[in-house]
Amino acid sequence: MWYHVTLSSCLIIALSAVCVLSSNKPFHGHKVLRIKPTSYEQIKTLTDLEHDLQLDFWHLPHVDNDHMDVRVAPKFVQHLNNTLRKLKLDFEELIVDVQVLVDRETKSNRKRRAIRELEDYTKHFLSYSEINSFLFQIVNLVPTAELININKTNERRDTYVIKLGTPMGRWKPAIFIDAGIHAREWIAPATAINFIYQLAINPTRDAVITDLLRKFDFYIAPLVNADGYEHSRSSTSNRLWRKNRSRAANSHCIGVDINRNFGYEWNPAAGGSSQPCSDLFSGAFKFSEPESRNLRNFMLSKKPDLKGYLTLHSYGLYWLYPWGFSDTATAVDDNKLRAIARTSVNAMSKQYTIGASAKVLYVAAGGSDDYAKAVAGIPYSYTVELPPSSSAFNGFILSESKIPEIAQDTLKGLKAYAYSIHDYITPTTTTTTTSAAPSYYWGPYRPWWQSFFG
Repeated sequence: MWYHVTLSSCLIIALSAVCVLSSNKPFHGHKVLRIKPTSYEQIKTLTDLEHDLQLDFWHLPHVDNDHMDVRVAPKFVQHLNNTLRKLKLDFEELIVDVQVLVDRETKSNRKRRAIRELEDYTKHFLSYSEINSFLFQIVNLVPTAELININKTNERRDTYVIKLGTPMGRWKPAIFIDAGIHAREWIAPATAINFIYQLAINPTRDAVITDLLRKFDFYIAPLVNADGYEHSRSSTSNRLWRKNRSRAANSHCIGVDINRNFGYEWNPAAGGSSQPCSDLFSGAFKFSEPESRNLRNFMLSKKPDLKGYLTLHSYGLYWLYPWGFSDTATAVDDNKLRAIARTSVNAMSKQYTIGASAKVLYVAAGGSDDYAKAVAGIPYSYTVELPPSSSAFNGFILSESKIPEIAQDTLKGLKAYAYSIHDYITPTTTTTTTSAAPSYYWGPYRPWWQSFFG
């Protein structure tokens, strides 16, 4: 009897140790496979396996000949491999062990220095409270800055938009930028924080920024999905969380993909899901979530002032424009949208791919950019998929050391984007102005640069 109890105790202790190890290393042995689908049917077949194989789609095709990056747990690796071989799909093992990347990121974040100066906020992946502290300090330092509370998240966190611009005593058009719709895409809020710092403080006395603040008001929401973001930060087990934190009715599953929940052409069957456990769950109905409603209400409140909209995501290096709900629908001003996108990416050192969101393979209905253009009336609406590139192996998990480089390069794109919009909305009769237009800008219809350089 004594032997039996001791053996049982040993088994309990051993199992407990395994459980602790598993909880501390939740992604141990998880792999990311890079798959090369050649048709929408193949993509649909794989996404339909999401629930059964507990697949996590890191990257879905945006353009022809694009790939899929899929995270799979060890117990389903062989099953997925067999399925891919049956479909005769080419694939490779992109990440051998996701936990190695998560551990490396966690270790790096723990080593970070204390935030003492305002600029320090631009160098780190901040918490929700740190982001708010940064915003409050900006408003206190910059008399022209204004902080707007656009309501609360599902877990009752305040969501802020900051307004930046130079008062001119007249109406000005506006550009709206948001970030953090998807929780795990930490580089998006970090880039938005950098935008705010550069526009508000302008530490290098950049004449282009000064000029743009005279031309536009900028509204920036650095963290839309604060609940999901904080959940992804709370421990290594939640690092790859994507959705918000609402609980579906009659389900144990949590979260809605906010970027499938907007009301224009909402359709879970088009790139989303009606399954609450799916990372792509579109919600029980359109605008079911407070986060999407908050953005909707803000956009509509600024109609028709808003002329540009950028929603920052990651990853893959894409500058995408509507429509996302259908691969057969084309915006009537597709040529303008493409021209502005081309001008924007030409200003940056990174090589971005441009195009309509649903062309050629990947459809995603219920996106914020479609709604912004179609309903909120923001003509030049885009989704920007930030670095790393789609060929990178680390996906969402970036070192904090990459933040300044990515933010600085994306700022160049923002400048060119704003000047492009200004060109389209400014009457062609304008012949004189005093602008610090960047040398890379060339207007799509008229010799805009001549009005600046004579």
